[in-house]
Amino acid sequence: MPVRVHMFAALREAAGEAEATAAPGRLPVVLDSLRGRYGPTFAERLRLCTILVDGDVVSRDADVAVADGAELALLPPVSGGSAETWPTTSVALRILLGAAVATAALLADLRGAGVFWVLVVAVAAIVLVDLARLLTLAGSRPVLPAALVGGIGLPVAAGLWPDAGWEAVGAFTAGAFLLACLLVLLFGRRRRVVEGLSSTVLVGLMVGLGATSLIVLRSLPDGHRWVLGLGLVVVAADCGPPLLTTALRRGRPAARAPRPGLARGVLALLAALLAGVVVAVVLRPPFGVLTAAGFALVAAVASLTGEGLHRLLLTEAGDGGALGGAFVAVADGIALAGPAAYLLVDFATA
Repeated sequence: MPVRVHMFAALREAAGEAEATAAPGRLPVVLDSLRGRYGPTFAERLRLCTILVDGDVVSRDADVAVADGAELALLPPVSGGSAETWPTTSVALRILLGAAVATAALLADLRGAGVFWVLVVAVAAIVLVDLARLLTLAGSRPVLPAALVGGIGLPVAAGLWPDAGWEAVGAFTAGAFLLACLLVLLFGRRRRVVEGLSSTVLVGLMVGLGATSLIVLRSLPDGHRWVLGLGLVVVAADCGPPLLTTALRRGRPAARAPRPGLARGVLALLAALLAGVVVAVVLRPPFGVLTAAGFALVAAVASLTGEGLHRLLLTEAGDGGALGGAFVAVADGIALAGPAAYLLVDFATA
């Protein structure tokens, strides 16, 4: 049996196909055959990718056997592979979009809870449109309406009925999954639809829960300060690692960017803790040292989780284009941190 080769994102684009077959042999020989088949652009991108043989990560230079019927997966940097540099254009885009959203949120917050609610729902809708574009590239369009149930329904309910906002979570979650299952039955068990089902529903619920938590948090006493403090630590956790690495690389060109894992998590936590110190000083009260530290920890975990989620979505979608996934990348940290931050505030003020 031939070796089955799976290519993702930029490598899939360079090869012109997502899957191929190759003759079994030693790994360097198999990779050389792929370079010769797909040309110099593919070869250049292959130089930075991660290689998986039957699910195990191996070095590109490893002299290991790729046996008959084995599966070879080629993951470029955007799909979770190794990278020699941080994608600076992506960082710049995230910072630009994040600054625009943060400015709009601050202005809306100053106008009152009602205006803030409208903005949060609008941003949630934009994020879901961005998600729709990504998952449409992955062939998951039939189940996209399921994301709207939680992504838009939850924050709308929280604004219209603040006292019952969290009570509606169970109903909207069950409704999203039931609708998704119904859509799969209607459109058949097409491969890409089933593969995209879990990410579609879960990201929709993530957006909805995050938006709902911000709306409910804003409705609390000193709510505008809680929301502002959360935003500051999340921005620090998201932007701190890449900006710090970029600054270090100016003096050391060979420095590598932090990858999703322990190293990037430590950098995110340090950046969030520094922002937490500022929050504890400037926004006191209602913030204290413990609540600011709790927000920093939540923001660091959310940033690391959101980065992994963003890479997973891009892996499913392939090449998302210049803006593909950018709004999801901006909002995932605050969406993931929001519910935990609300629980911290509820515990601290009880």
